[in-house]
Amino acid sequence: MIFGHAPIIFPAVVRVKIPYHPFFYLPLLVLHASLALRIFGGLGDAFPLRSEGGLLNAIALLLFIATMIASVVRGKRDDQGAA
Repeated sequence: MIFGHAPIIFPAVVRVKIPYHPFFYLPLLVLHASLALRIFGGLGDAFPLRSEGGLLNAIALLLFIATMIASVVRGKRDDQGAA
């Protein structure tokens, strides 16, 4: 939900530009990998695998926040350079 809605809601509320960059797919890839770890850990009754999947899930969220902030900063820098 965060990955799908934040790029739409955040610019509308805060009134900043978030330029697209292919790097936005990295947090999504990490999120899917963390989900796979959690599923396989649950099916295999392997708590350490589920735990690592949960930690990777948190890292994916932090990575998403970092990519959003970096994109906003890049957008502001590009706007200032164009003026």
